[in-house]
Amino acid sequence: MQVGTTVWELLEPTGDGPLADYLGRYGQRIRSTVFKAGNLTAVEKHLTAQGFDLIPGDADGVLAINPAQNKNLLFEFTE
Repeated sequence: MQVGTTVWELLEPTGDGPLADYLGRYGQRIRSTVFKAGNLTAVEKHLTAQGFDLIPGDADGVLAINPAQNKNLLFEFTE
C-alpha cells in the first residue's frame, strides 16, 4: 500500500514459519523498517564502521542491523 512516497507492506502468515513465530512471540506490531539507499555498499561500510553487526534482511540483496544492537528493532536497507 502506498501512502504518499512511503510504501507500507502488511503481512500475515499463511502457516508455520518465521513470521508466525514472530507474531506468536511478540503479537501484532511493526516488525521491521526498510530504508531505501542509493548505495548499499556505502551503507554497509558506514554501519560496520559504527560497530553494527549486519545480518541478511528478509529478501535477497537486503542488509539489516542485528536487532540485538538496535533495541530489538529490525532496520533493513535496500537499493
